[in-house]
Amino acid sequence: MKSVMLSINPFWCQKIGSGLKTIEVRKTRPRIDTPFKCYIYCTKKGRPLVWGDVFRGGEFVTEFVQTHGYSKENAERIWDVFNGSVCGEFICDRIECSADPAGGLVDVVTEKQSCMSAKEIIQYADGDLLYFWHISQLKIYDSPIGLQSFMLPCNEELDKEGFPPCEKCEYSVQFYGCKKTLLRPPQSWCYVDDADGDE
Repeated sequence: MKSVMLSINPFWCQKIGSGLKTIEVRKTRPRIDTPFKCYIYCTKKGRPLVWGDVFRGGEFVTEFVQTHGYSKENAERIWDVFNGSVCGEFICDRIECSADPAGGLVDVVTEKQSCMSAKEIIQYADGDLLYFWHISQLKIYDSPIGLQSFMLPCNEELDKEGFPPCEKCEYSVQFYGCKKTLLRPPQSWCYVDDADGDE
């Protein structure tokens, strides 16, 4: 079953993890039906995001920071840092589209759920379509997961028996089709095989 890997800035990861952000605003959407699973890749760009940031306190403030303070190096030794790793997952249960970001779906509820003002949403759209991915069944991991734990789905054409031509593929894994480890995060999002192996 295809899932999606989303690259998200640490600031927005914290908003999602704290439950404040329940809509992810994007200019594109995957060509799969909802509901589908989304994995949250916390980008390296931005301040270090540690487990405590999500569950104790607000904007990158934790009990540890308040009493001791920490640098990125200290945080990496003391707590797991999510930057550059997959920090959680959610189910995208529906996607709404706005053909005109200046009106229609950009209302007070959308602003609150996306943690963005109407002005910010309209500026981000820059005249393009916008897709509002609804976040449900959020799960933040106890420790970060590396990208190498995820596989890109096989895009090869199936043969008449329904199997991919694995003997032609350098990423062949016997009996499981063509697999390629995800080594680089997507710019926005990409398809990945469901890590749970659900069908």
